[in-house]
Amino acid sequence: MKKTLFLTLALAALAVVLAGCISINYSNEQVNASVNASAAKQQLDGLTKLVGDIASGQAVNVTIIPKNVFFCAYGVRDSAYEEALGGNITLLNYSVEASVKWLGPSDLESDFADCATIIVKDDEVGKYLDYTARNAIAKKAIGGAGVIFIREAATRVQSDGSIYGWDYILSDVVPARADVPSYEMQPLGYKQAEGTLTKLMEDASTMSLIDEKMFLNITIVTPKADTAAVFIVGEGGLRQSYPAVLRKQVGRNTAYYFAYDPMRTPQVLRDAVESQASKYFLAG
Repeated sequence: MKKTLFLTLALAALAVVLAGCISINYSNEQVNASVNASAAKQQLDGLTKLVGDIASGQAVNVTIIPKNVFFCAYGVRDSAYEEALGGNITLLNYSVEASVKWLGPSDLESDFADCATIIVKDDEVGKYLDYTARNAIAKKAIGGAGVIFIREAATRVQSDGSIYGWDYILSDVVPARADVPSYEMQPLGYKQAEGTLTKLMEDASTMSLIDEKMFLNITIVTPKADTAAVFIVGEGGLRQSYPAVLRKQVGRNTAYYFAYDPMRTPQVLRDAVESQASKYFLAG
């Protein structure tokens, strides 16, 4: 019986190792062993210890990182996103292959299952999210995936013209509110802002924006109370400031709102997505 159990554990652990990358943490001793799918000897050494520790009843925490990671985008297919987000990336010190998976109104909730992060675009598809898509995104966010909303993404429902904004299903997920002071402009209106980007709170994934001088077409929103933010601040006599990127904690990951086209700063989008993906796999 003991030999059968050990063999079963060995085969199960081997399957996990061969599936991608595996990080092993042992709670009863100060040991960190890592196994990469491309290093055969390291795999076998880590596998031997992993199986031995499981068989002996020692608590083991395993983080599995697949060889291929999906960054999902809801909206019209755009090669600029594929170029910005696809290719080889590093997650938790492992090199993996990332690709963009496109989603739309015909997709089921199950089609969102393998998304490490979900980007909802500001286009004729991404603006209109039905119940299925909204529910799937909310569930994924609460379950540990990262989400990113761009400008007017997810503000409407095709079948119900009375819905406008993010209160319908996504109120706990989107870092912004679709309302602004009456003297500014209509909710989700646009403003051409020229100035310097500055942070309100620390956020490593958007730090490369800080102190950049840019001219941006900003979508006007109100940050929620629990958000970190990057603002664009006008210069000279025009000192108005507008939120450019908002970030909030959702579940065990983060949600972002981009008030401008992120293809203006594709590396910032990539940094945010990689940060979200790392948290997603750590959350397990």
